[in-house]
Amino acid sequence: MLAAVRGGHLSIIEIILQSMETSVRELGAFREEMLWEAVRHDQEAVVQMLLVHGTDVNALPYANGRDHGCAIKIAASQGYHHLVRTLLDHGADLDCESQAPIIAAAQGGHEEVVQLLLEYGASMEEAFISAVDGGQVHLLKYLLKRGVDVQAKGQSSQTIGMKALERAIITKNPAMISILIDLGVPINHDNPTPYDNPMVIAKTFSAEWIVNYLLSLGAEDREVDLDETPDTFLEDCYNLQMLRGGIRLTERTWEWVGKY
Repeated sequence: MLAAVRGGHLSIIEIILQSMETSVRELGAFREEMLWEAVRHDQEAVVQMLLVHGTDVNALPYANGRDHGCAIKIAASQGYHHLVRTLLDHGADLDCESQAPIIAAAQGGHEEVVQLLLEYGASMEEAFISAVDGGQVHLLKYLLKRGVDVQAKGQSSQTIGMKALERAIITKNPAMISILIDLGVPINHDNPTPYDNPMVIAKTFSAEWIVNYLLSLGAEDREVDLDETPDTFLEDCYNLQMLRGGIRLTERTWEWVGKY
């Protein structure tokens, strides 16, 4: 059945149902697994059929320890804008339990999906910070044209720009760091706490070459006691480097993340 779903073979699905002497509605939770597979493999006709037959659009199919996310998050992460619209029209939740679809779409640089989700009321702040997080320069520029104010207070006590700069430092992205600083995001501050200072974040969660890059941009050096910050993942600890899209973020590879 799942093989037929992945291939979009509605006629074969119907033959299997007939051989089982059952209907889609009687498949129970298995319908949700079928929905996830149909979305993952971009089979819109199957998705439509399942939703018409009462499948829960917001279900988490693999809930037993396998956090793939709800259907709209999967569609958004793949850039399937037509499926995102279909799911939204059938009541898909913009605040999916595992991850908001706007985050997945923006991290992946899927501009058309981001546009659609914003039309339906998704958070511009989440889109902006996630675009930075995913190294998506083109999407960052689009959101700035849409009116994102990096100096505005976000959901936390930080401004949107400060939160975005934090993500750019942690994900080791000099291009994003430079853009945000050019937009007026402060590189030297202790707001709301000294631990939010860009240099402290770089020394605690990033890498030496990012520290040097910040210094070249005018950041003030800060003393950081790494013994008191056990959650660090400095680049010198190669087994602890951040991964993004299967890529270890280093001085050599950071450009690959948004590009490929």
